[in-house]
Amino acid sequence: FALAIAITICVYHAWRYAMARDIRLHKYWSMRLVGYMQTIALQRFYMILLLFSHQCGFYFLYPSLDGASEDEVNVVMMHLFDDSFVSALLTGFLVTEWYLSAEQGMMNDPVPVVKAKKMM
Repeated sequence: FALAIAITICVYHAWRYAMARDIRLHKYWSMRLVGYMQTIALQRFYMILLLFSHQCGFYFLYPSLDGASEDEVNVVMMHLFDDSFVSALLTGFLVTEWYLSAEQGMMNDPVPVVKAKKMM
């Protein structure tokens, strides 16, 4: 539900700022929405990565399915689906926030604060 809630919030704010004709904030929320929607594509990437690693013999996350019953295979596939979604969700959220902070100038070098000399 986290993705659905985040998307709903982004759509609401993007629509609200578009109606108010505040293009800068509308763009900000629209870009956040697009970034969060990348979770869907990233899930396919992580699903392929996890399946490939399992097929190559890396059984560090899931047991071997040799001789497994259909129910055991279904349980492993459900875990694989859940793990790929969580990985995609975290990646989508973190990369989007990182990108937006860089675009807003929050990743720039800090400007040193010059203290004024006291006049006596």
